[in-house]
Amino acid sequence: MAQRAHISPTWYTSLEQGRGGAPSAEVLDRIARALMLTDLEREHLFLLGLGHSPEVRYKKDEGATPRLQRVLDALNPSPALIRTATWDVVAWNRAATVFLMDYDSLPANQRNILRFIFLDPSVRASHGEKWLSVARFVAASFRADVTRAGAAAEVKPLVDELCHLSPEFRSLWRDTEVLAAGEVVKHVTHPILGLHHRRPPRPHHGRLQSHHSRRCRQNPLHDRCSLRGRYSQSIRLMMHPFASMTLQIRILSEADAGELFRLRQGALLESPLAFLASPEDDLASSEAAVRALLQPQRESVVFGAHTRELVGMLGLSRANQRKAAHKTRLWGMFVLPPFRRHGVGMQLLDAAIRYARSLDGVASVHLSVSESASAAIHLYERAGFETWGIEPDAVRFEAQSVPERHMRLSLA
Repeated sequence: MAQRAHISPTWYTSLEQGRGGAPSAEVLDRIARALMLTDLEREHLFLLGLGHSPEVRYKKDEGATPRLQRVLDALNPSPALIRTATWDVVAWNRAATVFLMDYDSLPANQRNILRFIFLDPSVRASHGEKWLSVARFVAASFRADVTRAGAAAEVKPLVDELCHLSPEFRSLWRDTEVLAAGEVVKHVTHPILGLHHRRPPRPHHGRLQSHHSRRCRQNPLHDRCSLRGRYSQSIRLMMHPFASMTLQIRILSEADAGELFRLRQGALLESPLAFLASPEDDLASSEAAVRALLQPQRESVVFGAHTRELVGMLGLSRANQRKAAHKTRLWGMFVLPPFRRHGVGMQLLDAAIRYARSLDGVASVHLSVSESASAAIHLYERAGFETWGIEPDAVRFEAQSVPERHMRLSLA
């Protein structure tokens, strides 16, 4: 045993016989490793030998077990998630996807609550004038959780990144304030469902965190899908009988030309490197051009996402050449910032893919996406698209050069 623990046999014998004084923390740690003790057994050994718990050793969470996921699912319609000590979201239920964020649309390394609070404009807007108090609470609670878990080294890259990208985080982090998470009422304005008040139970780091919405308590969350016509989808999220709103995915008509023109022009101005077209040379460069684009035709359609206004679009066109008529192409995917990460893009994509499948002889759907658009690439990969090539220097704008990723979905 002394050999396995890398300590003197004489010293180990003295310890067993209760002679020679208290061992050091390093000696106890060696003995714990030699005996292959669990974390609980190691803590008990330190309490017996030194009268206090050992120094915390951070162990990265592997994620939620299937049993924990079933617990989350059973909590519907209350949004619930599991976060780690480093505030990474590792599991969530359907209600959390609808009410908080579509976590599944994000790469795993981006599902961090501090990233959302300090770097995501839509999350910031959802908290309104209370954002600063929320941010201060999050930073102080995060510091306490990380210290308690012994994860300071693990989160240093994240902290450095946030200090660089967010002046508010940098200022709050320098305050060195520490708070324990407790029961609070959160006021969140959802872009579709409106204002909600959420009162979570006392959370525990690395454990379940559930948000009970006052608007959910009396009425279960219904996610109803009904077809209006062959390719129109209406999804009604009934959080409250007087505060529900319909998100409708449908093919746009000439009557939508004004709204589509404004949305498309805004998209080209906001994200010039994400589109090959510019406002002045786009197919939708005027309302008249948009109206012509929306004239009824089977081979080319534009899908729109509506609440009280047009909040998203996606075009689908079939190749004109007879030898390429087995291919369709997606173009113009855009969702207004407040409505992103709430599943709107995936619903537009699903509607377009279903439409492509309905066209006789179509075997595949193609698209091109800016290599810098990681969230969009992840969305397309979730829908089954595969990358077949990357074109360097595909788009140039104001001395910037961006490659494009070419992707394909087989409908076979």
